[in-house]
Amino acid sequence: MMHAIISDTHSPQTINKAFDHLKELLARHPDMDSVVINGDLLGIFSMDKSSIHKEKPITEKDIDIYLKEAAPNFYKNHKNNELTEDSVVEYIDERYDQIIQTLKKFSSIKKTIFNLGNHESKHHFLVFQELAFLTNKEIPRIPDERLDACFKLFESKLEELEKTNDFNHISNGHLIDNGTIILGIPGMSHATEGNDPHSKIQEGHTRNLINNMVPDLKDAHSIVIYNHTQGNYDKNTGRYKPASESVNKLLTNLPSNINQKIFVQSHNHWAHTQFIKENDTHFILNNAGLHDGIFNLISFNSLGIECYDVDPNTKNTTKLMLSTQQKNVESDVELISRFYPDPNIVLARKGNKQKENLSSSFVSNAKKEVKTEQKINKEISKNINPEKIKEIKMKVFGV
Repeated sequence: MMHAIISDTHSPQTINKAFDHLKELLARHPDMDSVVINGDLLGIFSMDKSSIHKEKPITEKDIDIYLKEAAPNFYKNHKNNELTEDSVVEYIDERYDQIIQTLKKFSSIKKTIFNLGNHESKHHFLVFQELAFLTNKEIPRIPDERLDACFKLFESKLEELEKTNDFNHISNGHLIDNGTIILGIPGMSHATEGNDPHSKIQEGHTRNLINNMVPDLKDAHSIVIYNHTQGNYDKNTGRYKPASESVNKLLTNLPSNINQKIFVQSHNHWAHTQFIKENDTHFILNNAGLHDGIFNLISFNSLGIECYDVDPNTKNTTKLMLSTQQKNVESDVELISRFYPDPNIVLARKGNKQKENLSSSFVSNAKKEVKTEQKINKEISKNINPEKIKEIKMKVFGV
């Protein structure tokens, strides 16, 4: 079975770039089973973390283009006007409808699976922060009942899409495909730990999803979990563990007939993939599409599990190396070398100046270390003005 995994694109430009390259890949991999859109199509304000803007900050011209492509009707009718309750609701509906149109487009070329990201969540409604970022205008308060109506309209369109297209929405229930359980953990909230209301909602939803899925485990041979809320990541060692108590309990207690366990962590903004095995579970910390459309392929069958880095800009598909290491790393290069045959693939993408000075002996030694291990089995600096971020937060949150 093969899945393409696209997540955290945050803008129409990047999701469209991923789509165009996916069409090319399908010509070479017609046996691909599904495309998984694992959340965060909204949230253009996150593009300040993108490799697209690594050399220069986001300009007013960039923002104008982002707004025009994100919501062309709003742009035409309201760009030069003060925001009203009605115009804000129009923007929200248009942005959520653009998600529907994007999913419809993907499902027209391959079976598409969608898991909600926290930027789409009704508990955060980060579309407000997006609108403030794109217009630099004060947003009026929108009554809760109108926001509820916006999200219910979005959900009804997702339901209709399931009836009419080759499409599955897994935020509220799992999918079984040829003996593989596909479980989505949506980003109802940023966090799943803690006593705040949103974290409790997140963990409660996760627990219910797992409880509803458990009876089907007896008839399955593999499970893939697509997660779009926080995980616990140690940047010093590259070690990862889900933050959800319910997920960790599930992974520890899966029955013996489940031969393959794959956990995909989205939500973060990594410019490279980490492919890790620990306690019989394969963890994939996947590419974030905001970096000019990069995504991943995973292939899993009786022969094993493989993961690939896909870059629409270089047209390269790189097979990644599986790591079981948990020791401290001294640099990005050392960490990247655990997974990539050539770390320059990633350093060039990140615009990392280390590329020019990278010691060939270090790369050689890193490759040897990874090969030996397998035998036994920054964030980009923010380019947007901090004062502007503070100003936006004041407008949106009043703090």
